[in-house]
Amino acid sequence: MDKKWIPNSEPLKYFSRHEKKLSEKIKNENIENETQDEKIDSNIKFHLNREIAFMEDKFGENKFKWMKENDDKYIMPKYFLERHYLRPETRTKMIDWMIEVFYITQSDSGALQLAVYLMDSFISKTKKTLYDNNIYIIGLTCVYLASKLLDDKPLKLIDIVEIIGKNQIKTEDIIEKEKEVAWIINYDFYVIGVYDYIMVLFYGLIVNHCKKIKKLKARNIINKYMDFCEILSKLVLYKDDLLSYKTSLLSIGVLYFGLDILCLKEKSITKNLRYYLYNWISEIIKKFDFLPNDINFIYNEILKIYKVYIYHPIEQNKKANLNKKGKKFLELTNIAKYYREKLL
Repeated sequence: MDKKWIPNSEPLKYFSRHEKKLSEKIKNENIENETQDEKIDSNIKFHLNREIAFMEDKFGENKFKWMKENDDKYIMPKYFLERHYLRPETRTKMIDWMIEVFYITQSDSGALQLAVYLMDSFISKTKKTLYDNNIYIIGLTCVYLASKLLDDKPLKLIDIVEIIGKNQIKTEDIIEKEKEVAWIINYDFYVIGVYDYIMVLFYGLIVNHCKKIKKLKARNIINKYMDFCEILSKLVLYKDDLLSYKTSLLSIGVLYFGLDILCLKEKSITKNLRYYLYNWISEIIKKFDFLPNDINFIYNEILKIYKVYIYHPIEQNKKANLNKKGKKFLELTNIAKYYREKLL
């Protein structure tokens, strides 16, 4: 491996404060008697080894095998909303609100996936009949739970009630709902989300193809590619019937669609790099037994969601800006509001 090349520092944000302090202490001890040049080389080597060791633990081959073995466990039942009086549009609005909350609080992307999974899992497993007006307290509670489980600085209950919930729900109600959600889902607080799968796959690309990436001068392009796929992993959550498919299949669809967007948006991407990335996705597909029709179906479904929540609303707003001042502008969804510059 080329030791002078340092992978994207994105996974480093998961380091705890203790690990950061420990790394500084070890670094200071190791370079105490070295010259300035040796200090620089040692610093690069140290951080590279620590980062790869961390990525191996969080996104490595062992986790990929485990995720592949448990791929069926986190599939949602088809039409799980139909036995309730819950409209898909209501669920979509709740996820849109979750995206806004986690974006503003700068929470872990996995926290959004977990919050949606907890909410959907509760809706699919509870024996109670739910209505549209029940979704708010369920969603608020799942946001609180997901933040507690995954964020380095989790949201406080008082902030959930007063700032995020705007005092519409009492503290004791959220505590009771938290107990109910945990009981109904059998305390299953772990989920393999599309975001998790994508990060594991990109780990393999960054670490195992390090020299090739450097040769193609593709580091910045791949960082943008990762950003696109992370946004698309959130977009997939909008459609409840897509969650009845395997996470690995959804992830491959996201990788394909994200690469197509990348090739359209980035003029600097070369033919060699484009071929290399498409070939990389093909190699991933070989690890599974998905049919081409399955992948094409997921790709087209993601395209539909993209048109509804990203492309068409923005195009309509551009046209609306040309109309008279009295014209009401179409309100963008949060996914479009926050990420339209990257995806268009």
